[in-house]
Amino acid sequence: MGRISKSEARARLDSSLLRFGESLKCEDEYGGEAKRLVDKLFRTLQEHLKNTKYALASAYIGGSFGKKTDVIEPDLDLVLLINKYNPAEDYDQMLDDIIRILRENEQDLKIFPSSYNRTNLSVNFRFLNGISVDLLPAANLKWNVLLKKMEEDEKFAYFFRPSCINEQIELMKIQDSFTHSLARIAKFWFKSLYLEDGFTGGSAMMELLAIEAAQKERKQENTSAIRAFRRILGMVQNLNKIRLAFCKKESGDWKRVPGGRITRNSRSRTVKFPNYAGTGEILQRPRFIIDPANPFSDFLEDKEEHLLQQLKEFSKIADGRLNRILNKKKKEFILELFEPPPRNLALEKSLALPVDYFVSSIDPYEGAIYSKVKVRNDILMKNEPSRRAVEVIKQHVLTIVYSIANGNLGSSAVNVETAVSKWITENHQAGKNKRPPITKHKQVDVTLQIPFKVTLPDLRNPVEKQCAIFVSMNWME
Repeated sequence: MGRISKSEARARLDSSLLRFGESLKCEDEYGGEAKRLVDKLFRTLQEHLKNTKYALASAYIGGSFGKKTDVIEPDLDLVLLINKYNPAEDYDQMLDDIIRILRENEQDLKIFPSSYNRTNLSVNFRFLNGISVDLLPAANLKWNVLLKKMEEDEKFAYFFRPSCINEQIELMKIQDSFTHSLARIAKFWFKSLYLEDGFTGGSAMMELLAIEAAQKERKQENTSAIRAFRRILGMVQNLNKIRLAFCKKESGDWKRVPGGRITRNSRSRTVKFPNYAGTGEILQRPRFIIDPANPFSDFLEDKEEHLLQQLKEFSKIADGRLNRILNKKKKEFILELFEPPPRNLALEKSLALPVDYFVSSIDPYEGAIYSKVKVRNDILMKNEPSRRAVEVIKQHVLTIVYSIANGNLGSSAVNVETAVSKWITENHQAGKNKRPPITKHKQVDVTLQIPFKVTLPDLRNPVEKQCAIFVSMNWME
């Protein structure tokens, strides 16, 4: 066979990247189980609250799952629309009541007993099978009524945001499959990054950047996933001057607000509905990415320059990797593109890394299809630096596992195990181990259990096989 042309190589890479984006959707079994558990939870809460003033009207699964941009194992955002509920005044009592009902029924609902956590807006917990839930009570009001309330008082913009559930999922949900895959690719990349200060709203921001990139890509003769992803990386490199907003017209259609209209000055406090795109103060900023469902919220509002600079550097690394991949015309490139940028995380003061690891794989694996974190040292998880380290390690391991298993046809559990061990050795080792070295996944502080599927390279009838990787960790005594 002769050498393939640059255009043919580019087409193959495009197809592989788009296929990878599609493969990042959570398993059908995961989605079905999640919906079943959530439905039972809603009916239980509805029954217990029906004779109170907080009668439940309906429930929506929001977040990435509701928007069709879920990546592997998404948390579930469950929004409860409640009649006669004022979040700004009633949230304290409402959240207490919800936690009480969940605790009283946790065995029947299959909720992990010690997993409850409360914020100002939500109750967080996880089911016994590992699925995490953010449960948000919300006022059952129409969007135009909500916008007026939000305009009247800034605190309403915070407390009433969950009530905008329809608009939160609608803009992303109506996009085509190319945009959904592009959003998953962008979110998968974003989740692989370690940002010490975090980035609130990062996943939602990546979805909006994906919509913008996909809309520009559709103006080309042929759509390209690689070119669209590079557009997203380019926008991330220019977050210090990006101005992005979408609004909902009276007809119900969503559209990108043209730059010329965004920059106009308005004597009123807001650009009035139905042309809501943000407050007058937000629209005069040099940069913003406005939450389409909540025009009083700018995803970039509280982001400091050093954080934007860090994202810019990560984006440049990914862009450079794409350049090398395109020049080499490599068939298998997903791990090279998405492998977390190399950093010695032992130097990060916000993390307390383990001093010893033990990695192994099982092929085939017949256990649960959900990843789990088995904690045998509860005190360890009460320490913020070590708890955060577990989260970072899990996300990095997930990135490597799925980059290989979903990105390379014919990969094996041994390939995955080798890559994870290499990454841990180079980036996650911290200090000298004074405890006996780990040789089994028992009597350790924490064990990550991550199932995955590999596709056997039979072109006539590809066969999927479930495997799993286990990563056990010990910290200094």
